Amino acid sequence: PTPTSSTPTWTPQQQTAITAAKARYAAALAAIDKALSDPTKSTREPLEAAGLSDKRIIAAIGDVRTLRDSGWYRAGKTQILSATPQTVELDGEQPKVTLRSCVDLSSTALHFQKDHKTVPVGPSSSKRVTFSAELRYTARSTTSPKRWFLTDEKALGAC
Repeated sequence: PTPTSSTPTWTPQQQTAITAAKARYAAALAAIDKALSDPTKSTREPLEAAGLSDKRIIAAIGDVRTLRDSGWYRAGKTQILSATPQTVELDGEQPKVTLRSCVDLSSTALHFQKDHKTVPVGPSSSKRVTFSAELRYTARSTTSPKRWFLTDEKALGAC
């Protein structure tokens, strides 16, 4: 018998979409990091420019407000350890790529704005989290160019 591969083979068009979606995902997480690092000055525009959709922007703004209202900020950067394509759907008005990512949050910590000391938050869950991230290729409005947007991201547990 011929061995079969459990790794899907992507067409060149699918691989192009995967590459673009991964780049947008990295940009989106970097924009969220930046917003959380200075919640008193962060605005919606950089999150939109990084390709966060309405649902994901609302969640990020909620996180920013929580930190701002608590007098905290998050130092450090998230690191994407892996981003493996799960599905690639190129047909239809809004092509979609779903990534399964492992994100390392171990270099991030909450700090107080007033004195920059670490916030004692108690024992934390895993600092490496698996996410299912959905990205769609679409225009935000009739005047904006088509591009990839992070439309949804769900934590699945530790990785």
